[in-house]
Amino acid sequence: MSMVERAIEEKVPYWICPDCKTVYFGAVSPFRFCPKCREESERKKNEYWAGVVEKNKPLVQNILAKYLHGTQSGNGSGRSV
Repeated sequence: MSMVERAIEEKVPYWICPDCKTVYFGAVSPFRFCPKCREESERKKNEYWAGVVEKNKPLVQNILAKYLHGTQSGNGSGRSV
């Protein structure tokens, strides 16, 4: 008899993640998220935003260079005249 079958038979509260199918015993009510899936989701989200930052670096550096060039011309407004 598997642990899941035994838990069902003994009426132990449990929750099964709909995404990864991990079984959590002692869960009185359904979780808002699976800890295992949440870690993976956080990792993917961090990788995505790191890629966005890297992709936009040249654009940001260009804007910053234009801004600094405008302030160095002496007008103090940050814009070229």
